[in-house]
Amino acid sequence: MKIIILISTVIGILSINSSFAQEIKTNKKTKKFDYSVRPVDREVISDVVIRDLDGNIISDNRKIAVADTSSRIADIQNKPVIDAEATFEQETPKEPEIFDRAEVMPQFPGGVVAMMKYLKDNLKYPSIAKENGLEGKVIVKFYIDTDGSVKEPMILKDGVGGGAGEEALRLVNNMPKWSPATQRGKPVKAFYTIPVMFRLDY
Repeated sequence: MKIIILISTVIGILSINSSFAQEIKTNKKTKKFDYSVRPVDREVISDVVIRDLDGNIISDNRKIAVADTSSRIADIQNKPVIDAEATFEQETPKEPEIFDRAEVMPQFPGGVVAMMKYLKDNLKYPSIAKENGLEGKVIVKFYIDTDGSVKEPMILKDGVGGGAGEEALRLVNNMPKWSPATQRGKPVKAFYTIPVMFRLDY
């Protein structure tokens, strides 16, 4: 009788152990972990998510990128980062319509000495200035066109008065053609300023 009870007990224990083992085996299948790396958006560098077979998240170790956006996108697309500032075509500075200073400035025929002789030989002393003993200089500014002609003379300073300014403008307007200024080998318009001297001979 004792032997029968002992055998029954052993069989019961084995049965229980078998059931327990089967449950553990089943639980292992149910709780099987999914160690997969899943691609997400471009903000994520790594996405290691551990899930069970039912799809429940056990562990979420995603790390968000803190790198520069342009570098991150370039890495994802396997393309180099393009520096927009470096590739931007810089506009060529627009040259002035009339130069204050050109590479080669305009020149009166024969040079400065010839110009001063022209002014002295052709100056007609204004009667009012002469009668009142007015002397001094008139500063005249103008520009030389690409064909060498004198354009738009204006008085910057009249230090004489009595009609000297008008005479200075007449002299400049009647000048022969100059050699025009050049910039990069091409004729350009350029400003020029000269003093017209008024001196009385006693």
